[in-house]
Amino acid sequence: MSLLEWMFERRNPGPVGDIDVGHPAPLVARPWVLALRAGFALAILGLMGYVIVASEHRGWAAILLALYLVAGYFIDPRPDPRNVGLLGGFVDHPLRWSDDANRGLLFVKVFLWPARLAVTGLRDAIDYTRGRRTIVLYRRDDDGRSSSSRP
Repeated sequence: MSLLEWMFERRNPGPVGDIDVGHPAPLVARPWVLALRAGFALAILGLMGYVIVASEHRGWAAILLALYLVAGYFIDPRPDPRNVGLLGGFVDHPLRWSDDANRGLLFVKVFLWPARLAVTGLRDAIDYTRGRRTIVLYRRDDDGRSSSSRP
């Protein structure tokens, strides 16, 4: 944190995202989308398996892969897109430290995305083949709009 960031945003920081921890919701999609995601998941896991086999320290590589997959499944960083820097996050805002926090959350989200895709893609495909497909129904208000469409 630079001196300018400390001086100008000490009392009133910008909006900062958060980190959600827990099981991700199952994907509600057509069967071909679930199959495509499962294919990508198998490709990602195959590439990770190849890295383990090619590694000199296979045990440590397997442990790190397992931790990466667990972290990708349970941890979901949610940066605030309104405060990620200037020009859409390409340039650091010199007077804000809160955009640094959001940029860090965005980096962690991109880093964990392949693990999340691999684990949730396989989970959703397995649930679909077992007949446990989840359908999300939203509660309707009196005026006929779903409650999720309200701001």
